[in-house]
Amino acid sequence: MKKKLFAAILTCALAFAMVGCGSETGDTSAASSESGAASGTEAGTAASSSSDSSDFRGSVSGTTYTNSYLNISFTSPGSDWMFSDSKDLAARVNKAGEDLEKYTLADIAGGKIFPAMMCTNMKTGESTSLILSSFDQTKDEKTVIEATAKQMEQSIASGDTNLKCEVKEGSRIGSTYYVDISYSQSGVELYMRQYYIFKDGVASTITITSTSQDGVKALDDAWK
Repeated sequence: MKKKLFAAILTCALAFAMVGCGSETGDTSAASSESGAASGTEAGTAASSSSDSSDFRGSVSGTTYTNSYLNISFTSPGSDWMFSDSKDLAARVNKAGEDLEKYTLADIAGGKIFPAMMCTNMKTGESTSLILSSFDQTKDEKTVIEATAKQMEQSIASGDTNLKCEVKEGSRIGSTYYVDISYSQSGVELYMRQYYIFKDGVASTITITSTSQDGVKALDDAWK
């Protein structure tokens, strides 16, 4: 039961890491939330030039994932943890068969979804992931994040499900704001946290999922 719930909440987490910050419409918004001046074309151009010199994909070496473009890293907490390969990452966001290696930052800013990393505890189902997607640049970061939380609640809520999404201030990664999520169904409780990094017309979403708040903290501490 617990693993089924993990699968369900993880699917939703990945979906709203993507949908909440942008959709695959191929459109790019007219204004940058940071400068207020970049058009969709300009955002795409900026992302394209950045992709020439920046490693937005990141890479795994041993037990550590490093993304120099976003200036973040994650070290797996133990031997039960495993990083997904590119084929598994693609399948998890319904991109099976697509060549993720051909994606550029301009593609992502224009509406494509890129799963950069996922690390899963093979015994418990706990996980953390990094997804890159487009977002509505006409809105400020807080508004985008609040919309993500609201969309999550509306999608998952049901008669036997207790779901609470809280937008909090004081994120230690990326945006000033992050989201804490608690989820329970049939006596099983899950906890999630999402961090957001907005850069070059792209929203990068870190999602942490665990069975306890202590587990969330341990995974949180593993991100640097």
